[in-house]
Amino acid sequence: MRPIRLFNLLLMLSAWLSLVGLSHAAELPYAKDLKDWGMKARKESRPIVIVVVREDCPFCRLLEEEVIWPMIRSGDYLPHISLGLVDLDAGKLLRDFDGQLKTADEFAARYGVWLTPTVLFLGAEGEELAEPLIGTRLIDYYWADLDASIDSGQQQLKDRYR
Repeated sequence: MRPIRLFNLLLMLSAWLSLVGLSHAAELPYAKDLKDWGMKARKESRPIVIVVVREDCPFCRLLEEEVIWPMIRSGDYLPHISLGLVDLDAGKLLRDFDGQLKTADEFAARYGVWLTPTVLFLGAEGEELAEPLIGTRLIDYYWADLDASIDSGQQQLKDRYR
């Protein structure tokens, strides 16, 4: 009798953890004020990492679950970067580096984004610090490319503003 109770408890716990994990998708940070992030980039040598996604993009969900959420949960990245999503389907406006409000489509067009997901690595004035990561590739190799792009961006900002 006890093994069945334990099994049911573990099953319920597993289901609850799955639901909690799914609810995180709505809580991912959205890029809102890039002008403010630009000031932080200059002052703190923090590259701006923008993940351009679409709501109906399965590869975007894969990237969010396998890379973006682990980045946030680890605590290793957010002290050193500004991270935000730009959802091309959400209809949200964002303040661009020049202080002007832009649609997500206008922002994406500025950087030539036509495929999602695309990860941009930007500096204090919106300049590209590294080649964008387009698509998801193999997730195991994605981390190395991501880390290299972030490290390169940090070094460029340090060299430029310190």
